[in-house]
Amino acid sequence: MLCFLTSSLNPMRIHGVCCNLHRSAFRIILSSPQGDLERTAQANGTRAIYQAIDVQDEGSIATALDILKFDLRHPICGFVSCAAISGESDACDYPADVFRHILDVNISGTFLLARAIANEMHQASISGSMVLIASMSGHVSNRGINTSAYNASKAAIHQLARSLAAEWGHPQNTFLGSTATATNPHPSMAPRKEYPTVRVNTLSPGHIDTPLSEAARVRGLTEEWASQNMLGRISQPEEYRAPVIFLLGDGSSYMTGAVSTLCWILLS
Repeated sequence: MLCFLTSSLNPMRIHGVCCNLHRSAFRIILSSPQGDLERTAQANGTRAIYQAIDVQDEGSIATALDILKFDLRHPICGFVSCAAISGESDACDYPADVFRHILDVNISGTFLLARAIANEMHQASISGSMVLIASMSGHVSNRGINTSAYNASKAAIHQLARSLAAEWGHPQNTFLGSTATATNPHPSMAPRKEYPTVRVNTLSPGHIDTPLSEAARVRGLTEEWASQNMLGRISQPEEYRAPVIFLLGDGSSYMTGAVSTLCWILLS
């Protein structure tokens, strides 16, 4: 199975997921360099391919996919979107340009990539599965830090996934025709083309122990978060391997538009 993964430049965000994908015989395309993952892939009899992508640039995404096609023996049938950025600021002082940038990367970038991968699946006439990494921050407000832009973007990821799941799940989910708008100036009453199902689900991690959490640890926030958690600790990157594999694979073949949460329920 060939899977496309996007990530930030933090290797810990995606390394745990990738290692288990390799061990499950997935071939992986990465959107940012990830250290020793190529060696991990080789050790498990599979491959990891790196291709740089600017998730905000449609041209960059299209060019990357065109380049990758020359090196792929099979069409892409899985997509995991991990790329995201954050920024802490009190809402009344939040710079508007930074707020917009976070939304553009986290939600617009996810949409552009999901759309591009879905088009690849449609052209290959194959079914596929997408896992959009959301966050507990899309459900609840993070206690102790003010990250309104990030929280809003992750809530949007959930609704984006539901919308795409409905649209790509079955033709019956969309009425015939459409209304003329700026995005659809020439509506058609013709039946839409039918394609194999593309499932879209989200995964909402809790707090994760990565190098990015070091600043929070220095401030004592990770201990506070652990005290709020039912397991008394924050999570490790490796704990997200199995859920991602489950959502990509046949075990979740009757799941789409679903939200999977990993033990972030907080104690009151």
